[in-house]
Order: sequence, then C-alpha cells, then structure tokens
Amino acid sequence: MKKHWRELIIFALVLLLTTVGCGQSATPTPLPPPTDVPEVLASKNEDVLGVWLMTSPPSDPLGPSDQHVEYRADGARIATIISGMHKGYRAEAKFWLEGGLLKIHNPQGTGEANSTSIGTYQVYVTKRGGMPVQLRFVVVDDAYVNRKDRMTYKPSMRVEP
Repeated sequence: MKKHWRELIIFALVLLLTTVGCGQSATPTPLPPPTDVPEVLASKNEDVLGVWLMTSPPSDPLGPSDQHVEYRADGARIATIISGMHKGYRAEAKFWLEGGLLKIHNPQGTGEANSTSIGTYQVYVTKRGGMPVQLRFVVVDDAYVNRKDRMTYKPSMRVEP
C-alpha cells in the first residue's frame, strides 16, 4: 500500500514540475494599447451632439430607469425615459457650452424642485476613432438635485451618432 502512495506522490510531483516549468512565462504578454483616447474636456457643442444612454440611480424619485438623451445642433436637449414605470416620459431643455462648461436649462420645468434652475457641468468626452463614444458629467453647480443625480450616476454611452 505504501508503494502505491509513494508512486502517486512521485507522479503528482513530476506532473506539477513539468507543467509549471513549461509553457507560458511568468511575465504576461502586454495587451495592445486601448483604442480609446483618454478623456478630454468638452470644448464645443459637437463634442456632445447625438443620442446618449443615461442610467438613473436606484434612488431616483421617478424610479430606476434608462433614458435616451439627445443633444441637438440647435441647442435642444431631449430626454426620453425608455424603461421603468415612467417609460415614454419626455422632458425638453436647452443646452450650451460656455467657458468650457455645459449649461442646461429647462425653462418649463418638470414639476420637481428647482427643475427650472440652470445646471453647470464639466463634460469629459472619450473618443474612439475621433468620434465621441462616452460622456462623463461632473457637477459644478446645479440646484436641481434629481438632474444632478441622473447626470453624474454613470457615464453616458453613445446610442446614435
């Protein structure tokens, strides 16, 4: 019986030594560089134009949801809820870049507290192949807390050009 255990242990050691010492080296092969350009601060309206997927936080009074937010060349910002209990709800606002900051104003409001205030954000853009693919918002000043929470919860991903 001892002979079988001894042979089993020797076999396991030989197997371990031959597989550990062979094959891939301990130094991993570097991955190719990412195709995304590091984030840059948005400097013109064209950096944000298009339709973006924005995800609301679970604490949102309208419930957790996804929205398509469209920034148009004419300065219109249209947010349409595409999931959740308020699916189909649409809010329109105006946006512009001023001094390197994105400003958003919803003159008609939404019924939520401070929804007519002007929000000010830094917008960081990630581009792939020269085209914006992600927006990340950092609040500078916004009294409309729900908008601030929605915009800063997660980066927005491009849906359409």
